[in-house]
Amino acid sequence: MKGSFAFKSDKQIQMKPLGAVTMLDEKQFPISLSFCKSEFVIYKLKEMGKIAEKDILQICNQFDSIDSVNCGKITLADLMESDNT
Repeated sequence: MKGSFAFKSDKQIQMKPLGAVTMLDEKQFPISLSFCKSEFVIYKLKEMGKIAEKDILQICNQFDSIDSVNCGKITLADLMESDNT
């Protein structure tokens, strides 16, 4: 899903749109909800007003264009190749 990231819970991986979590509501999300460091940094930057949703979506779109096999990861070589084009 483009423009989204995964919240990992004990039971499943749920895809939520970036920016959808502005306030964590324990009724909406399980207590076992966990974030990796990069997800937490994005959340805090958005919460602090340092980055806007449109910026996050642009970065996600750039990542998606570099991730040509749609595996959700890019290599340093992929990144360097994209900088040269």
